[in-house]
Amino acid sequence: SSSAVLVRLMEAGPAAITFWRCLVSFAVLAPTLRGLPALSGRDRGLIATSGVFLGLHFATWFASLEHTTVLRSTVLVAMVPAWTGLLEWMVLGRRPALGFWVGIALALGGVVSFASDEGEGGLLGDALAFLAALFWAVYLLVGSDVRQRVEVFPYMALVSLAAALTVLPYALVVGTPMLGFPTSTWGLFVLAALGPQLLGHQGL
Repeated sequence: SSSAVLVRLMEAGPAAITFWRCLVSFAVLAPTLRGLPALSGRDRGLIATSGVFLGLHFATWFASLEHTTVLRSTVLVAMVPAWTGLLEWMVLGRRPALGFWVGIALALGGVVSFASDEGEGGLLGDALAFLAALFWAVYLLVGSDVRQRVEVFPYMALVSLAAALTVLPYALVVGTPMLGFPTSTWGLFVLAALGPQLLGHQGL
């Protein structure tokens, strides 16, 4: 839950934040790749796809924080369980249980009450956070398949690398600065990778 606040403190663009946060995560988890059994072509493709959507999720969410409030952005991106349930139903044909929708309805009541108290958000930022939640839902669904066959830490390492490589070409094309950040920003990259990403986002 500290992720959005940490991002706001970083003196870097969304693509750079995504790249370095995911690359640090990969570096921490890279030793777990030793002894990893050979992956099938299908699993390699699923891991790459999962990583692409993770990279898109982070890039769009971090961009949303430049155009709306932390509260509104976090509230909208945290609606990912609703989108995951809908996609699982529409794409995979697995209809969530009634209790799932009751829980979503209760949670959305809180979401609406929080969001209604924040009038400073921008439409672009809200739309980016909405899109980020959708990307996150796809990442979870793709991962739920391959995770049946690949251990969690190697999976997290490879997905983090794929996410970093997803945003790098875009950053280079548009000229996003990727180096030369203040020491505090480098420290925040590491903190965000170790806390909100490895323990929170991917850990959960």
